[in-house]
Amino acid sequence: MNNILSKFYFFGPLLYHVKLKDDDIQKFKTLCVKDENKFYRNNLAGHIKHEYKIDHTNLQILLQDVIEDFRKSFEAFYNILAPEVYITNAWVNFMRPGDFNPPHTHAGSFSSVLFINMPQELLEENEEHKSHDINSAGPGSISFFAGVNGGMSNWRQDFTPKTGELFMFPADLMHMVYPYKSNVERITISFNMAIVNEKEYQNKIAKSKKLK
Repeated sequence: MNNILSKFYFFGPLLYHVKLKDDDIQKFKTLCVKDENKFYRNNLAGHIKHEYKIDHTNLQILLQDVIEDFRKSFEAFYNILAPEVYITNAWVNFMRPGDFNPPHTHAGSFSSVLFINMPQELLEENEEHKSHDINSAGPGSISFFAGVNGGMSNWRQDFTPKTGELFMFPADLMHMVYPYKSNVERITISFNMAIVNEKEYQNKIAKSKKLK
């Protein structure tokens, strides 16, 4: 039995997670403005009063290094050529007590959420939640769902993010955000990405698979 050669396989989608520096977060904060002329709530799934469209072109410039690192992670995870991507639309969410985002997916190929402000009060509210015998993520947390609930399937990933954390994932990955009670404002930037010359990219992937 000492010479067993075993393998295991990655199933499910890539969920990329990184922590940005505090100095970088200050740059993103300049994009987060409550501008009624850019009201975006009617385009979104969230039960959040204050959601506003932001400059996705500037956001792409600020995130270029992160996007390139995401592409490297994509290649390592899927063992295929990573696509070039560009941000198609972006918005800021100013979440208040009682607001929430129901289970939903996004348009495009990939999506992302960047935590601009995760107040200490929410972290403390989550610690209190952990004392309950409840199988759910805590107040203001985010959950990602893949696969089917039950058995040995690792179908859900829960996070209580801190300021500066960013997630990137396939746009069709179901996710949600839980409401909270603390009298604070939770600020996030969300955006969608599309693949540059997607048809050409898919042809390259199909050709490379035939050569293996």
